[in-house]
Amino acid sequence: PKGDPNYDTNTFSFVPKFDLSTRATTTQVQSASARLSIGKQARSARGLEVTVQVENLTGHKFPSGVGFRRAFIEFAALDAAGQVLWSSGATNAQGEIVDIAGQVLATEFSKTQWQPHQTVIDSDSAVQIYETRSKDTAGLLTTSFLSLANDVKDNRLVPKGWSAQGSYASATAPIAVDASSSPGYFDGSGSDAVVYRVPAGVAAKVARVRATLYYQSIPPYYLRDRFEVGGNGPATATLKALVANVRYEQTPAAGWKLMVTQADAVAAPAAR
Repeated sequence: PKGDPNYDTNTFSFVPKFDLSTRATTTQVQSASARLSIGKQARSARGLEVTVQVENLTGHKFPSGVGFRRAFIEFAALDAAGQVLWSSGATNAQGEIVDIAGQVLATEFSKTQWQPHQTVIDSDSAVQIYETRSKDTAGLLTTSFLSLANDVKDNRLVPKGWSAQGSYASATAPIAVDASSSPGYFDGSGSDAVVYRVPAGVAAKVARVRATLYYQSIPPYYLRDRFEVGGNGPATATLKALVANVRYEQTPAAGWKLMVTQADAVAAPAAR
């Protein structure tokens, strides 16, 4: 019967519940969460500038739910063979954000530093992450619900129609986002724009540019906090075992991240 939770109405077949849930969730995330596009490009003495636009398609903030969820942009400048020459927001196999040399960014596990809301990115150690971050009473970043004392960042994409003059605006307003440099947050479009500056030293070799929006329901720093806070108890040991045996490479969330949307374009030609 079609009412059975195992029944896939797209393929008209029965599938395991977990597989059907994974398929439905992936479809929802990739079709109705956000839209990403590559806009204006320009070459100058400073290199290649590329504007990436992100648009919220949900009726609420994105990402939503508990505060430790995050979405981030991976931007890559590619040569004619498809090799990455420069990037921002790349990750390793554990989903940790790394620089062009593959080194994990200091902000990934720091208790005092975080990635601010970015409007211009010209370094491979800077990345646009849509998230909330909070400090405890000691002034350290925390993910413990019992220790949240001061929100220092909330640049999650607001939904279309959000207004600074609307109901509950003070409670839902972005935190640490400059209205003058990020107008999309405050004009009701539910959007954001980031300018990427590919350094002049590699810009001449860039043939294509690609931007990808990824989502992580469990960022690496959140797991590390659970391991540290939980100590050596049986619950922590169980969580570590579960994490160690997850085979994300066999799912749409390979590398501990789920692709939301992607856009690419031919790089702007050099001026003659």
